[in-house]
Amino acid sequence: MVNNRILLINPPLYKNSEAIASAYMMNNNAFNYPPLGLLSLAANLPTKYETKIIDAPTLKYSPNDCIKKIRQFEPFLVGLTVFTDNLYSCSEISKKIKQYNKKIIVVFGGPHVTIYPEKTLLLGTIDYALSGFCENTFSQLVQALELTAENLQKELPSIPGLWRKNKNNVIIKPEIEKDTAWNINNIKSPNRKLLDITKYFTAANKKTIATMVTSVGCPFRCVFCDVLEKRILTKNISVMISEIKEILNLGIQQINFFDDCFNLQRTRVIEFCHEILNNKLNFEWSFRGRLEPCDEELSKLLYKAGCRRAQIGIEATDQKTIDIIRKDIDITKIPKILDIYKRNNIQTMGYFIIGFPHQTYEDCVNSCKQMIKMRFDYINLFVLVPYPNTEIYKELLKKGFLQKDYWEEHIKNPKPNFRLPKWHPFVTKKELIKLAHRYHKRFYFSPRFILAELKRAKNLSTIMKNTALAVKIIINKTQQH
Repeated sequence: MVNNRILLINPPLYKNSEAIASAYMMNNNAFNYPPLGLLSLAANLPTKYETKIIDAPTLKYSPNDCIKKIRQFEPFLVGLTVFTDNLYSCSEISKKIKQYNKKIIVVFGGPHVTIYPEKTLLLGTIDYALSGFCENTFSQLVQALELTAENLQKELPSIPGLWRKNKNNVIIKPEIEKDTAWNINNIKSPNRKLLDITKYFTAANKKTIATMVTSVGCPFRCVFCDVLEKRILTKNISVMISEIKEILNLGIQQINFFDDCFNLQRTRVIEFCHEILNNKLNFEWSFRGRLEPCDEELSKLLYKAGCRRAQIGIEATDQKTIDIIRKDIDITKIPKILDIYKRNNIQTMGYFIIGFPHQTYEDCVNSCKQMIKMRFDYINLFVLVPYPNTEIYKELLKKGFLQKDYWEEHIKNPKPNFRLPKWHPFVTKKELIKLAHRYHKRFYFSPRFILAELKRAKNLSTIMKNTALAVKIIINKTQQH
């Protein structure tokens, strides 16, 4: 090892890519969230390593900009978080690294690697690919690289989830598939000091924010989702409180909990709220979760403990579609639950999707109309993207709506502006995008929403900023496609 410098990169986003559903919103200041995974990796490395993070989307960096920073920092190892969304960026950066200096070790990790480890290595410019949870295994790999060549080869097989190549470029699968020692309660809190915390925010509140997870995984089986961990792995309440205190000590007063199912376990949420109150922690927070559980007692306690917004995945507005996509919620309960949150001053954001394969254009229009009638405080409407490794995508291939596996081709040879060809049996993507644009506009420029926003806004400046943001997002939604 030449030096002890490690560079971790959150790669650039390409807003015209098929899979980047929210890149245009980031580019127009709707929100900006820190790369929590990289912050966690850095926190769990031994302190003897000098670690830096490049958050390229926040800094508006291109792959070439990342290479310039690599030249300046001269790390011995570069690690990249890889989603299928940003595969092209990661591939370009790794190629440019090897063109600049072949001795720099390139490590890929993240959800894409977990699904496609072998195909990741076949891209050719990656030294190691780590699948699964990497906080322990990345640290093991980094320390192993200090060993002599002979001892390194002896140590590598003991690292769970590590894919690599031998001298003859033949891929070697890991001897240990999963890190059985990984425990969410033993992982150190993300090192948020490695980034400029003032750059992270949401449009709903321009205060500096932190993101945090209190659990990992989702036990549900939605056909459009590619969440890999189908169990719920939860942090102990005491661990959560300690991390919150660390965040508040940085001067941050707003936390977005990014669990897939934050409110799944009612008793755990109640215990958490009581601990916030017992520790006299004063901060505002929001969560992403399920429609249920929700009741008057729980909602009152949530507000008392600082919760100000519930972000709820609804996806569809008719029970037939809910059942087809296996969302496992009861549509008839939505009005009652929204009323409970409203009475207790907790804002609600509903997430919806149009363009499921069975939906006609008329079905999608009706879904949009019902979405507005539900009276969420905010909505976010997406056009379905059939992601690789989801049941919907596999079904499209099986039924012949796609002539071949286009994601597979992209994974083998990433393109910057990859898009699936027409796959929907009834509706074009252009029609769906126009529909989403129309109903976003109808919702956010309705007298009801504007009056409600005037009541919520604390000053004229906030109103003007949010109005300008809404216009920019709607314009860019149209221009993007």
